Amino acid sequence: MNGLSMGAIYALIALGLVLLLRSLNLFNFVQGETVMGGAFLGVLFYMALKLPFWASFISALLLISILGYLIERLAIRPLKNPTVNNMIVATIAVGVILQNMGLILGGPEPLILSSPVKDLYLTLGAHRVPWHNILVIGTAMGLMTLLQVFFSFTKTGICIRAVMADRQAAQMMGVRVSRIITLTFAISSALGAASGILVGPIIYVSFDMGYIAMKAFAAAIAGGMYSFLGAVVAGFGLGVVETLLTAYVSSAYRDVITYALIIAVLLMKPQGLFSRR
Repeated sequence: MNGLSMGAIYALIALGLVLLLRSLNLFNFVQGETVMGGAFLGVLFYMALKLPFWASFISALLLISILGYLIERLAIRPLKNPTVNNMIVATIAVGVILQNMGLILGGPEPLILSSPVKDLYLTLGAHRVPWHNILVIGTAMGLMTLLQVFFSFTKTGICIRAVMADRQAAQMMGVRVSRIITLTFAISSALGAASGILVGPIIYVSFDMGYIAMKAFAAAIAGGMYSFLGAVVAGFGLGVVETLLTAYVSSAYRDVITYALIIAVLLMKPQGLFSRR
């Protein structure tokens, strides 16, 4: 259950990455900072202002989605004749700025974000499962379901799918591609914020907590880079594998073995497990 809950976090972050990969062919290196931003806002709203958890959760998602909107409008769109490399450098620069803002505003010491189900457990025979694990998995699955419904049954969602399939053809059919890409940035950022406020009670909240996005990058690549299903399966798989390695091998070698397994997967199937290209 620990592995599945961390896997759900990786899967949400990886989904946000794949959204931008398919829409703009861009690896968004700000995604880790959206995780950090969501966690910090969770501390502000839930711990400091004492708002209900779900009100804090939704508020954090809305504010970080606005941040994603601003990043696209101010850092990506103004680039003249943007190449993928230029956009990647722009996202790295924005990520460094946001991380340092987190350090200035939040300080160097980790902050505590409590879970609304802190110290509550579900008893299954001889085992006790923390309710926060169930909360994380259930919320992540709920967000994935809402995303699927949005893409399948709304006009805007169908326009996003059209842009992901073929930007030029979508533009010729009257889709305003620039607006769709801005919206995609906002949705991707919201997924990062959701991951941050859910993982905060597990790993604490700090200005450098966006490092977990690197594991989501690895999951997205192993899953197939352009595949939503691959991102979800690889994210959950990564969470389970690293948790089992921590329990039965050693936490000191966890990351080494985890990334070695990802390299092994890519050696056997270079395009990823669920490649679309």
